[in-house]
Amino acid sequence: ALFIAACFARWPQAAGRIYSADLLGGACGALAALPLITSVGLAPALLLLALLPLVAATVLAAGGRGLRLCALAAVLSAAQYPLLAVQPGEYKALTLRQLERDSQLLQQRDSLSTRHSVLAAPGLHAAPGLSLNSRERAPQQWQWFRDGDRPVPLLLPPLPARDYFQQLLGHAPYTLLELAGAGKAAPRVLLLDDSALWAAWTAAAAGAGDIRLTLADGDARELLRELRRRQDEGIYPQQLQLEAASARRYLQGSAGDFALIVAEIPHSEAGMAAAQEDHLLTVEGLGAALERLNHGGLLALTVELHALPRDALKAAAMLAAALRERGLPPARHTLVLRDWHSALLLASNQPLTVAGLAPLQQWAARWHFDLVAPRALAGSERHHWRQGNLDSALQDILAGDEADSLFDIRPNRDDRPFFHHFFRWQSLPALLRGEASWRLQLEWGYLLPLAALAAGTLLSAALLALPLALAGGARPPRPLPLLGYIGGLGLGFMLLEIALLQQSTLLLDASAISLAAVLAAMLAGAGVGSWCQQRWTPRTGHLQLLMLLIALGALLILPLLRGLFTVAAAWELPARLAAVIAPAFLLSLPMGLPLPHALRCLGAHSRAAVAWAWAGNGFASVLGSLAASLLAMHAGFTALTAAAAGCYLLAAALLPTLPSATEST
Repeated sequence: ALFIAACFARWPQAAGRIYSADLLGGACGALAALPLITSVGLAPALLLLALLPLVAATVLAAGGRGLRLCALAAVLSAAQYPLLAVQPGEYKALTLRQLERDSQLLQQRDSLSTRHSVLAAPGLHAAPGLSLNSRERAPQQWQWFRDGDRPVPLLLPPLPARDYFQQLLGHAPYTLLELAGAGKAAPRVLLLDDSALWAAWTAAAAGAGDIRLTLADGDARELLRELRRRQDEGIYPQQLQLEAASARRYLQGSAGDFALIVAEIPHSEAGMAAAQEDHLLTVEGLGAALERLNHGGLLALTVELHALPRDALKAAAMLAAALRERGLPPARHTLVLRDWHSALLLASNQPLTVAGLAPLQQWAARWHFDLVAPRALAGSERHHWRQGNLDSALQDILAGDEADSLFDIRPNRDDRPFFHHFFRWQSLPALLRGEASWRLQLEWGYLLPLAALAAGTLLSAALLALPLALAGGARPPRPLPLLGYIGGLGLGFMLLEIALLQQSTLLLDASAISLAAVLAAMLAGAGVGSWCQQRWTPRTGHLQLLMLLIALGALLILPLLRGLFTVAAAWELPARLAAVIAPAFLLSLPMGLPLPHALRCLGAHSRAAVAWAWAGNGFASVLGSLAASLLAMHAGFTALTAAAAGCYLLAAALLPTLPSATEST
């Protein structure tokens, strides 16, 4: 930003070319980053990228600008080296397990958006859902970690007997379906995303012949296949097929029905996943799963129970909403079982009767699992601790009553796909009145960006006001309208960019590919537009019309992308990339004109005014990235694009206040 500001101040009449080079270089960087990470790894890629300022400064020095630029670039590059270490946090599961005696990190692989680690240790003994009434030991295993967390058991030979898996909570749906019954065709089972890999063993033991696991990360698929080749058997069942698609896109774009669809809901400690979107855990996502069930099929959601059982309550609320949209009363089509650590939510497209549930009730009584909901089927005997009012709250939700909760457990929609956002401001006094545990109950993934936004706003205001106080006669003309215009452009661009980034993951699966595609498309489009501004200086009225078109495009882009998802989910990756890149590029073309136009107008006034305006645009962009995630969590992506449209309308209204606008046009 420092070097580009110097270029703008030195050559304001070439602002269009400078801004175009900056944006097009950013687009090239977005495209080059992923192949660079893939070819050399994450840490070496960061090291190479940190050297780029030295390259740029060397080019300037070769043009006679002196060695001081190289020295400054070297200092800035060296300052990035402490950031190059990429290690999981000291309290993450992988870090803690590596402290165990004789632990060994077998594999570590960086994909475009995830670090995959496979650990071996004598003390690894996870068996999720194993009954406390069981006399069996946990099977021999390695464990697979994603970003140092969310361990999944990878079984090793000798494998447990088939009846071992009948003692797991996850066996409940197979008791209803009677998959192991004599003379019954083996139905299809679909497991959604990597967290459900453990459930593949339960499906295989229950007699399922066709088991599919959606796994969008190609590195994860190759890692699992490589590990299985090292074992005679193990890691995952032989009949499991790894599907190269995200859960939501597979539900939308594949063919065929399933007798059982299984999803594991990941848990986020201390609310750090509040801003992470998940398009499966929405009313529309669960509805798509219900649509893929055959007659009498089951949808199974497993969620961990922690001190704050908000995850289970929200999952129940979304499942109930998806059923009601299909005319299915949740009280007659769902049931909930639980053990000491997990809850299993089952939904069927056919009514669940007391007589039909008799085998399940007998199985649950044998293995001491609690049948919690609905009320009419819940048993009076409890084998596990009653966690506050969790049982009654789940019963209320499935019965259509409003459950009392300190947290936001409203069902999420595709427009607001933030399953782990639970914070309610009205509950803050009650949380603060608690003991020291209140710190664990607050949603830090929401509050930290909010605190950063508040601090950044104050810092930006101070840093913009200071030059005005010291500038004297070099003050920018009409600084407040100018700041509104420049800030509106930066804020609007960032709000729209983040809305497209998060919405495009529906079609592109991986967040890294989505990030690269949308960034490259928008930066390239704006860069071409800025180059056009250098060759064609638009009149004020024409530029206002272009900004009105940007605002209109911002309001239409999300409905367009959602419509494309319904028809393009099954397309190959290049076609899906084109479906995202083309509208983003076209929308961004006129977005590259307003800023260099303003800088050219300010150049006739003073170089200081140009630098001050560039700083205001930069501050607005940074604050916009924080505000965008907060606004999306509260109001959704549609509100985010509407706010972006409002920013460009504000800039269009303030355009005539720019200095020398009439003369320059």
